[in-house]
This record gives sequence, C-alpha cells and structure tokens, in this order.
Amino acid sequence: MKPSQWMRVSRNIRGNVAVLFAVLLFPILIFVAFTIDTSRQISTGRHLQVAVDVAAMAGVRAIQEGDLSTAEIESRMADAFSANKSFSNWGVTCGNPVTEFDEEDAFAASFEMTCQFPALIGSSVFQNEVISVTRAAHSTTSQPSLDIALMLDLSGSMDDGARLPALKTAAKDLISTLITEDTGDRVRVALVPYGEAVNAGVYGNRAQGKADDDDSDGDGDKVSVSHREKPESALPDAAPVEGNYVGDWSGSICQTPMVVPLSYDVAALHTTIDGFDAPGYATAGHLGLAWSWYTISSNWNDIWPEVSDAVPNDEPTALKAVVMMTDGAFNRHHDYGSRDRYTYSALDAMNLCTNMQNAGVLIYVVGLDVEAPTFAWITPEWLELYGPDQMLEHCAGEPERLYKPANVSELITMYQEITGKLEMESVRLTH
Repeated sequence: MKPSQWMRVSRNIRGNVAVLFAVLLFPILIFVAFTIDTSRQISTGRHLQVAVDVAAMAGVRAIQEGDLSTAEIESRMADAFSANKSFSNWGVTCGNPVTEFDEEDAFAASFEMTCQFPALIGSSVFQNEVISVTRAAHSTTSQPSLDIALMLDLSGSMDDGARLPALKTAAKDLISTLITEDTGDRVRVALVPYGEAVNAGVYGNRAQGKADDDDSDGDGDKVSVSHREKPESALPDAAPVEGNYVGDWSGSICQTPMVVPLSYDVAALHTTIDGFDAPGYATAGHLGLAWSWYTISSNWNDIWPEVSDAVPNDEPTALKAVVMMTDGAFNRHHDYGSRDRYTYSALDAMNLCTNMQNAGVLIYVVGLDVEAPTFAWITPEWLELYGPDQMLEHCAGEPERLYKPANVSELITMYQEITGKLEMESVRLTH
C-alpha cells in the first residue's frame, strides 16, 4: 500500500474511534453518575437510620418520665435526631418527622424521616432531580423487669483512703437512679459483698441443706461459702440440692457484710451499704461472681425470700445484669493453696463469665486501678492466660462494658455511665 493510501486509512480509523468514543462517553458518564448517586443514597440511608433510631429511643425515655406534654416529647425526639444526624456534605435536607407514641400501655414511640439530596443525573435523563431516602424506627418498652447484682469488692485494699467511700457513693447512686416510684418492683438490686470469702448468712445454710439457725461452724450468723460439691456444677447456676450443695469454708475469716437478695427497698439497700467495711483480707472474686449470679437466677428461688425471687430465666422481657467490681487480682481459692489460688480463682471467674454470658446475663466490669501481681513466679505466659487484664476483658465480653477507672473520681463517673446503659438496655428497638 502506498504511503498516501495508508495515511487516508489511518485518518478514517481515527475518525471512527473518535465517533465511537463520543457515542460511548455519554452512557459511561451516566453509569458513573448513577453509581455515585447509588453510593450516596446508601450512605445517607445508613446515617439516617442511626439518627432515627436514637430519636425513637429518646421518645420512649421521655414518655417514661411521665410528666411531659406531647409537644415536649416530640421536641425531645427532634432534638435527638438533630444531634445525631451525620451526613456527608452533598446538600442533604430533611423534612418534618412523622411521629407516633403510646403513653399508656406499651410505652412506644415511632419516628420516621425523609431526607433528600440533588442527583448528579438530573431531570433530562431520569426525570428525577433529587433522590429521597426514608427511614423509620419503632422503640418500645413493655415495662421489662431488671434484676441487677452489685458485686462489691470489700477486700483490704479497698480500705485505702477514699476507695470504699467512693464505692458506697457510686453503688447508692446507681440504686436510687434505677429504682424509682415509677419502676415499683420491676427493678431490683442485690448486694454481693466479697473479700476473703462470701458471707451468705442464712442463705448459705439453706444452700448447704442446713437449717436456718444451724451454727455448727461456730461463726454465729456468718456462713462463709466455698466451692460446690460437684466440680461439674461449680460454674453453672444449678440449684443447690442434695449431692450438689455449696461448700462451707471453715476458715477463721468471714466478713460481716452478708449477701442481700434482690430488693427494691432503696432505703434498706442504702443503709446496708453505709455499714460496709473492708477488713484486710484477700480476694475470692470467683465466689463473689458466682453468688452474684445466684441472686438473679430463678434456679435459686427456693433459697431466697419470696419477695426476692428472680424473674424466670427464660422470661423474654427480663433483663439480668451483674456489675462486677474489683480493685485487684483474684487471689483466693479455698480448694487450692499457694500459687494455684491465683490461677484457679481467675480461671473459675472466666468460666463463670462465659456461662453467664451464654445465659444472657449482662456483665459490666469495673476494675479500679487494677495491677497485675508481681511475684517472681508470675510469667508473661501466665499473665496472658490468667492475668487481671485478660480476666476483666473476658468477663465484660464487649469493650463497651469494660471500665478501668484510675481513681475514685473516675469510679463514680463510670458507675453513672453504667447506670445510663442499664436504663438504655430496658428500651427495645425495632425497625
């Protein structure tokens, strides 16, 4: 082919490519714009759902206060939505919400919002200059029951300065906030003080198959409890029956504060807490954890007074929680001596926490300035398996339920946060 002919062919090919590119460019641009709009729509919907969820829950909480007008409830919901909406900067605007709520029976609130933003592909293509996104949430509480066990460390280290007074303040604030005239007997709190052992008092006798007034160990009304008789039953919340009773630790040390079963008597609970002291003994944390579970488990209802019977474990509207507090490593296990006391107290605690979580019990963990033991035999491998950081994280289950206050001021603040979360747990959210 002559050069002149080749040049003419090349010009024809380039011309065809240019025409083809021009033909394809428009649908490509439409596809890219459509993809971007779709991505923006998904992102807007996701952020919008978060905001309407919070608004619906705010409506329920406002209704529960019992003294707000319709306008005030709607205002609370709108404020919650505004505070939590978070859209990327592409001109998103929202209309007026559609709200509904029931102030009588179910304590329910619904919040629906439609927002829109300009489309990249306008009316010339799809007859649609804006893209609308609608999301709704329905939040309700059917007056659920809430059984809470406060596991309170009264080992000797808690008698250091302001630690014990701060714990008393934090525990009493939680109780008086959660138990009100409106909650009646739906919200109850049990107290489980622990240190060297757990003093279960008359309930310890019952859990050992003894008469209430039995004092065969010569401790008066103190009954220091230890491990279950059957090792395979030590870590679940199995009922104490013949052949599977709770053990009796016959040591010389048993703290005076006794387990207090579930109660909604705020004044009585406060009085008991005011009387707490912290003698200088070790920390049998696994026993404190076990008895915290027992107080809120319906498997143990034969042990407690009828007024303190836990809500059935399979009750769908019942919430059960333990606030586990310690200021040190668990270092006392009555079935083992020397170094094994640390290992098996921590191991039992972790196994208990696993079983409690599987049973639906919420565990809020408060570790006040907890330090790892520093004995010569403590190795990095041991800490990885049984160290306090490992144990506390395991028991919390979720990072948002783990608190590590460094001082007593933070302790009080973090108990307030836990109180708020327990209030939130009683609100059911559906879409």
